[in-house]
Amino acid sequence: FSQVDALHSVASKIEKRREAREELAAPPEPPVARSHSSSVHATDSAAGTKAAAQAAATAVLTEERQTMLECVLHCADIGNPTLPFSTAEWWAIRVVDEFKVQTRMEQEKGLPTPPAMLQNLEDETNCTAIGMQIQFISYFVVPIWTALEKVLPEISDYTRSIQDNLAQFKELHERLLKQKEQKDTSA
Repeated sequence: FSQVDALHSVASKIEKRREAREELAAPPEPPVARSHSSSVHATDSAAGTKAAAQAAATAVLTEERQTMLECVLHCADIGNPTLPFSTAEWWAIRVVDEFKVQTRMEQEKGLPTPPAMLQNLEDETNCTAIGMQIQFISYFVVPIWTALEKVLPEISDYTRSIQDNLAQFKELHERLLKQKEQKDTSA
């Protein structure tokens, strides 16, 4: 969650820069009648203030750039929920299949295995996989993509896709749970 906090910080700094740029773009106040020497001094002072404001408004710290790059890369890494639902579902199931293989290998080597992974081994309906995807999207994907959208509003289509896919995963999970329940009661 530190990346989410970092993105909120970057978004705040970008908003301050936008405000500073808007302030710089505002038309200057009309000059007040002054003597020539005070007018020159006021103009020099205003030019210095304007230059300082421009430097502050356009400065992008190396640390902020690095944070943005790390966050964008992380979002890309966990971005399968931004894809069309059929593709996102396929990837969700593939990831859990990989977890199953890893769990079996850990068991064979006598390594401790998390209980959640053990229940996943026996699930042939993909109900657990879909449930895991819902948790993953809710707790990891949505927060970071929402924070990134504050910095890059252009990605709003992707965050909308995440929400749409989350709703579809929830519907699918409910159907799978009902099917599993029916199967268990008829057995």
